[in-house]
Parts: sequence; structure tokens; C-alpha cells
Amino acid sequence: MAILTYEAVLAEMKRRVAEGEPQPGNRLPSVRDLSRELKVGTSSVREALRVLAATGVVRIEHGNGIFVQAQCPPAAELHARVTRTEVSSLLHLMEARRIIEPELAALAAEHRTPEQAARIQELARRLGRGFRAGRDWMDADLDFHRALAEAAGNPVIRSSRSKWSEPACTPSTSVGRPS
Repeated sequence: MAILTYEAVLAEMKRRVAEGEPQPGNRLPSVRDLSRELKVGTSSVREALRVLAATGVVRIEHGNGIFVQAQCPPAAELHARVTRTEVSSLLHLMEARRIIEPELAALAAEHRTPEQAARIQELARRLGRGFRAGRDWMDADLDFHRALAEAAGNPVIRSSRSKWSEPACTPSTSVGRPS
């Protein structure tokens, strides 16, 4: 089975953290810098960081950067922590979002209030700014999709949104963001 680019980035980041490079509690380079250093696209770096954050290896602090968890697990545990199941969970999440969200956006466009439309536009701008600057965009992404679900006005969508907007794996610590 071929390895995906973000999986190679994930393996390299796990190796570095296991070897104490950077030390627990220290800030990682920006997404853009990691992308240049590893000679891969920023989306591959972001996806690897998302997996590391979801499994508690790094934390993303909005506006501050991405940090190795202060209580980083021992190397053996770290290598086992990010499993194919967790990676698969994130891939399934992305697949589900690609299926659901175009219709959700259409429904939100039909039923939104002017206030909801303004909020969605502001969140989209925040998401875009963070993404372009190589900063945290995950919180903005979740906020944006929550606002879309709310604006759709469908109680079933609102109540089930958490099932298709977050990974099925349970993070062992808080999540963070790229600088």
C-alpha cells in the first residue's frame, strides 16, 4: 500500500518529537517553514499536525503556534499513539464532510438570518486569513461549520453535526494550531 505524503510527514514529525527535537513544551516551526524544510505542500503538513493534535502529541494555541505537549509520551508510546485507525478516522471525517457540506451550505443559504450570514462571512474570512498566514485555522474551521449547521435551521443537522465534524478518535489532550 502506497504511503500518502501527509503520512510521511506524520512519521517524520513523530520521529523528531520522540528524539526530543523540539523539546516538550517548545514551539514547532510554522506550517510554511515545515513545508519548505520537508519539501512537501502545506496541506500535507497541516494534515499531519491535525493528526498529532488530535492524538495529543502537539497542542495548537490560537495566535501563538504549535507546541509539543509538555507531558510528551515516551518514544515507544509515541510511535504507537498515531495509529492507522486514527488516521483513517480523520480521512473518513474529511470524506463525510465532502458529501454533507455542499448541501448544508445550500440549506444555510436558504434559511439563514442576516446576522447568521454576517457571522458565516466573518468566520470564512478568519479561516482564510489563518490559512493563508500559515496560522491556526482549525478552530475557525469548526466555528464556521457550526455556524453553517445553525443557519441551516434543521434540528436533526444541528444535533448530529458533532458526529460528522470531528474525528471519531478521542484526543488524549487539548488540540492546538500552526503558527
